[in-house]
This record gives sequence, C-alpha cells and structure tokens, in this order.
Amino acid sequence: MRAKVHWNTQSVVDRFWRYSGKTSDRKSCWIWIAGLTIDGYGQFSIGRKYISANRYSLALKIGRLLVAGEYACHTCDTKPCVNPNHLFLGTPADNSQDMVSKGRSSHSCGGKGERHGNAKLTNVDVTEIRKSYQTKRSELAEKYGVSEWMISAIIHRRSWKHI
Repeated sequence: MRAKVHWNTQSVVDRFWRYSGKTSDRKSCWIWIAGLTIDGYGQFSIGRKYISANRYSLALKIGRLLVAGEYACHTCDTKPCVNPNHLFLGTPADNSQDMVSKGRSSHSCGGKGERHGNAKLTNVDVTEIRKSYQTKRSELAEKYGVSEWMISAIIHRRSWKHI
C-alpha cells in the first residue's frame, strides 16, 4: 500500500516549480511546461491524483488547497499560466463576471464574431468567404476549417450578420 503524499511537502513543491516555467520576472506569465488538459490548463500530479496546475499554484500562495466551488481565476487570461501573481481566488460567478468585463463572453459587448471565445474565423475570413460565394461550399469549408452549413449561413447572412 502506498503512503499518502501530502500536497505541500518540499519535494512536491520543488517538483511543481520545476515545470512552472518560473522566471525572475514576477510580471510575466509562467507557462506550465508539463502536461496540459484538453482545455489547455496545466495538470500536476500529487501521488496518484491530478490537480490543475493553476489551482495548485494558488494553493501554495494562500496556504491551503482550494475546495469545491472555489476557482483559481487568471488576471492574464493565459490558461497554462501558473504565476501566482496572476491568480486570484474566486467563485464561478466571479470568474463569469471577469470574463464578461474583459469582453470574452458572447453575451458581453463586443463578444460577437472573432471576439467570441469559440470563433474559428476572423472578420477578414468572413468577408473573403462572402466574396467567394461562387466557390464550392465544400472547398471553402475545408479551407477555413468550418462546416458547409456555416459557409452557407455566412453567405446568406444568417450568421456573422454584423459584418
């Protein structure tokens, strides 16, 4: 049976900082250089359990592990950043409000089009697609990495209406 590994032993903390991309510049992002989740956040193992690297960095800063419902929010909006100076403790509501205040929400002012968090296209791409309406939709879809339905919606102004 394996012994339980405590979250803030010196060996665990030292191993974390080795993968942190830590520099002497406290203002720059420290980009996690080990494993990432599919969403782009750093991932760190303690024993056999995984924790988000930004959550662990914030835990070291505040002196305790975060509990359910607590978020490690980024001031820099860089997912793999683990610089504790760029992290603050928040709730899901705090995180959502931060997103809206920075214009990263589709419901916030300016969250349309290329500023939408899930946008694959730019305003220039949409303009080019509309100029190329005689090109086969399948070719445009492949070129821009979107579906034929999206190409059709753009051409017929059912999508990206603001352009």
